[in-house]
Amino acid sequence: MKKSCQTCSRMRLLTSNPNWTCEKCKQLRIDKKQKQQAEEPKQRHTLKRIIDEERRATRVVREYGISKDEYVKLLREQGGVCAICFQLPKENHNLHVDHDHETELIRGLLCGNCNKAIGLMKESSEIFESAILYINKHKKGGSK
Repeated sequence: MKKSCQTCSRMRLLTSNPNWTCEKCKQLRIDKKQKQQAEEPKQRHTLKRIIDEERRATRVVREYGISKDEYVKLLREQGGVCAICFQLPKENHNLHVDHDHETELIRGLLCGNCNKAIGLMKESSEIFESAILYINKHKKGGSK
């Protein structure tokens, strides 16, 4: 039976489709729906990332007493990289707000590894200097 398609308004042979849609328009609608379903996980991931960033900004403000703008300013000053190793953070990771535990003053933003290293070395410049001497000693052909 030929009838006017409700989607494209062309006279076409219509299937038993109750919506009076031609096969071409029906297939286009199916393709569009499949594409949307394929992109949905990406959209959910992006939305989750935005929500996580907002939560992080709120936590940074609460824990360190800086505004989101101050965090972004610090991030820009460092070029978006760790203040110690100058590397970008790993995918799906943020730079950590590093602060002096005695004075509570913010020193900069660090990747997770550098932040952990400072903590493991007890924020002691003497321990870091000792570690540097140790590494250099063994780099120059010392005992292995």
